[in-house]
Amino acid sequence: MINLNVYEIITEKIIERINEAKSSGKPFHWVKPWSGGAPYPVSYTTQQAYRGINRLLLPAGEYITFNALQDYRKTQPEDETIFVKRGSHKLPIFYYGKYDKKDENGNPILDEYGNQEKGSFLRFYQVFNIEDIKGIHSHFPAVKTAKTSSKQTKLLDKYIAAYIEA
Repeated sequence: MINLNVYEIITEKIIERINEAKSSGKPFHWVKPWSGGAPYPVSYTTQQAYRGINRLLLPAGEYITFNALQDYRKTQPEDETIFVKRGSHKLPIFYYGKYDKKDENGNPILDEYGNQEKGSFLRFYQVFNIEDIKGIHSHFPAVKTAKTSSKQTKLLDKYIAAYIEA
């Protein structure tokens, strides 16, 4: 069994992102460089935003675990083709939680004040960006805008602005 230190993985990923930005001169890739789409990392299945360290580790977009993708496939018509595209990469996410401590008999462990003692845990999962999955569509479709600097477009923009003002 491989002993993974989750904290080391997180640190390694942050350092990797910093070094990529430093060597390329580009902003950190978790800065959203486009318009439309999910404004931050979101779970595809729950549509809840990732929090904590996951906000730094994941670029904006929707993500799904392989198991959740398998469950999603079961809800789709059989003629739908849904699969992870070749060459896609999994990204790590982390879940931190608390639990009530219990002794070997299953009885609650109390502190000196009679309060339930809590333990904590950190879990590690891997997710795919839904853009790497064929047959699955975003809950936040990107808005594509055509940008042009032609004389006709500039003239139309002036007419539209004047119409709105009037």
